Amino acid sequence: MEISLLLLTLRLTLGLSEGGSEGVRTVASTLKCSLQGSKRLPAFTMNGDFIIGGAFSIHYKELTKTHNYTAVPEPPSCARGINSRELRFSRTMIFAIKEINNSTELLPGVKLGYQIYDSCASVPVSIQAAFQLSNGQDPAFQTDKEQYPTFFRTIPSDQFQADALAKLVKHFALKEGICVDYIESFYRTDPTSKIREVANTIRRSTAVVVVAFTAAGDMKFLLEELAQDPPPPRQWIGSESWVTDPLLMSFSFCAGAIGVAIQQSVIPGLRDFLLDLSPSEVAASSVLTEFWEDSFNCNLTERDPLAFYELVNWQKSESGVNELITVGYYDASLPKGQEFRIYKNLTWMKGSVQDNSNGQG
Repeated sequence: MEISLLLLTLRLTLGLSEGGSEGVRTVASTLKCSLQGSKRLPAFTMNGDFIIGGAFSIHYKELTKTHNYTAVPEPPSCARGINSRELRFSRTMIFAIKEINNSTELLPGVKLGYQIYDSCASVPVSIQAAFQLSNGQDPAFQTDKEQYPTFFRTIPSDQFQADALAKLVKHFALKEGICVDYIESFYRTDPTSKIREVANTIRRSTAVVVVAFTAAGDMKFLLEELAQDPPPPRQWIGSESWVTDPLLMSFSFCAGAIGVAIQQSVIPGLRDFLLDLSPSEVAASSVLTEFWEDSFNCNLTERDPLAFYELVNWQKSESGVNELITVGYYDASLPKGQEFRIYKNLTWMKGSVQDNSNGQG
């Protein structure tokens, strides 16, 4: 059986640091590096006695800039386009830290804080965030528990996942044998011609199994290219990042894909936390503002307090006295044309009544 391999990984970096008046400093290590250029601001931050750092690909890609080499380059920034799945992961980290802080049993007398960076799914930005979290220590070696006892992973290393995928291929192809037809690597910021070249390799190859070890954001670009001219039926074997992404399941030619996934569990209170975003909380975060605007097709860039009014109506009581009745509300954060919600009957001049009992007024 011929198979093909697509290789690419990005990793989540977490580090536990000690907070103090001088900022964040890691607990151990003598190896120091100097961060060049401007520091990157975290997407989400909260002070604490100890700081937990994280980096997530909240945006799909880095904004492309042209440098003329006559001035210091501007700090990298993300192109517009929120990855809601990665945003959910970052918010889940915040939820976990808040749950620990609210517990009287886990870390009594200790407040955890966090610094969460948006890597823009960019290798340079990811490295910059990693250096900031490590305060100049070389992050490439932080899996050494003796040198870096405060560095830890939320899930096993990608190396274990790669081993599992290799064993998965061998498990289903044990009797037929395995022959690797090609190995391709790519990244989402590669030119379109490069991604098209990878797609054409898949289309032309006689390999019927494609093993794709890649991030969901990169796989999205490849599948979009393949969708323009779908290849013959292929058996896709995928890494956790893309094979569990609901947004990629719309590519019908990948039906039957198989892969590994992180074990799911029910986390009490998480769903309510993710959905309970107040307008003030949204307005205070550029990331959440962009997410809100994209989700509800509205504009919050003014950053003024969001208008929310009750809609009131003078209505006569049974005794003939005018009473002030709340009949609905106006919410400026809602999509255009949907700002008004009227859920009670309205009384107009001369006593005419508009029935809004169905809430559609």
